[in-house]
Amino acid sequence: MRAARAAPGAHAWWFSSSEAIGHLADLVAVPRGAPAPDWAGACAIATHPRIAERARAAGFGHVAACLPTREALVACIESLPSELPAGAPRTEPPLPSPPRDP
Repeated sequence: MRAARAAPGAHAWWFSSSEAIGHLADLVAVPRGAPAPDWAGACAIATHPRIAERARAAGFGHVAACLPTREALVACIESLPSELPAGAPRTEPPLPSPPRDP
């Protein structure tokens, strides 16, 4: 967690629960007077629009959404920009519909 606190933008954060975002905030809590992590340069990947909303509210600078499948996650990660500039737009691509059984 020290690395996350020191450079949150160096990681892509995958969230499948909005509670996990709250737990992350608790884990990287800093002592009083110390600077809080700057999530503006960090990327969050969310598996649901409400989770994406919570990530934006937490200050993540880039928010991507994908279905909670391995294939969708890999495709989402591969589509991320290699570097996200500070203040990157907070986007949430629409989640595709899951495939229907024939």
